[in-house]
Amino acid sequence: MSRYLDTVSYTTPAYKYRMHYEIILSATGSCEFQHFYPANTKNLYFSKFIIKKVLAPEEWGLSPLKEMDYIHPEHKVAVKYNYWDYTDDFNKALLYENANRKHSWFIKICSNIFERNIPNWFCRWWTLYEKSGRAYAWTGNP
Repeated sequence: MSRYLDTVSYTTPAYKYRMHYEIILSATGSCEFQHFYPANTKNLYFSKFIIKKVLAPEEWGLSPLKEMDYIHPEHKVAVKYNYWDYTDDFNKALLYENANRKHSWFIKICSNIFERNIPNWFCRWWTLYEKSGRAYAWTGNP
């Protein structure tokens, strides 16, 4: 798991490792992650990323700056995040690359997402991945 964001060209706070992004997306009920490892290795082989819902700013509360928190698994301290961190997590949650540069993502968007208003930032995010050929989604029930 230490290969996550090893080669990023921007600064990242020390507590923002791969699980940070996954915890926020899971804690909000937005996404579910599942990782698969080949036998006898620690490198991720492929991962599932199931998008169950996307929160709009009005669902977050009175202000997108309203903070929520989770307890850091190793340091046992509260880590705060706001709506803008939440939107940023969709960008950074998929930035994993294993040592062999052969990691794949299976991305699924549940059909219930389309029953709600989808924020513009999510449409732009999906278009970025979809148009580049980096992501193909299957929509359906989990």
